[in-house]
Amino acid sequence: GHLSKGFSSRVQDLSSKIVQSAIQVQEMVMSNFLPSAVKVMYNWNMRDLRNIFQGLCLAKPDYYTDPTSLLRLYIHETQRVYTDRFVTEDEVAIFHTKFVGIAKSTLGPDVLPAIDALDSGDGGDSEDSDQPSPLVYTNFVHGSMDRAYLPLPTY
Repeated sequence: GHLSKGFSSRVQDLSSKIVQSAIQVQEMVMSNFLPSAVKVMYNWNMRDLRNIFQGLCLAKPDYYTDPTSLLRLYIHETQRVYTDRFVTEDEVAIFHTKFVGIAKSTLGPDVLPAIDALDSGDGGDSEDSDQPSPLVYTNFVHGSMDRAYLPLPTY
């Protein structure tokens, strides 16, 4: 797969764990956030998983050299795919709590620094932890010609 092309062995070892985690998150979302007349956008399907992995496939081995960096990207993609469709902040909070539980159980100790950075509100890069700074990734971060998909340091 994608991670076998130049990524370190520690990053490659995450592939099956990330797949397992993504499947469990999808099952959790499908059973906890049901569609209704008001929430028709809660029609979850395989496209949601595809969107997560499509974002992960934008990772380049030069920039994702350790497990934490790839796990932060996985967290970003998972949050982006699901929470962008939630209607209330309470739903986002419920998702976050359940997602963190799944991530810790499926991804092992490598995910703890990424989760700790997320829970501290600094996204792992900011000096100021008073205001939550979500993980935001884009392909124009450093103005590089290779258009690497990287986190915004601040915004």
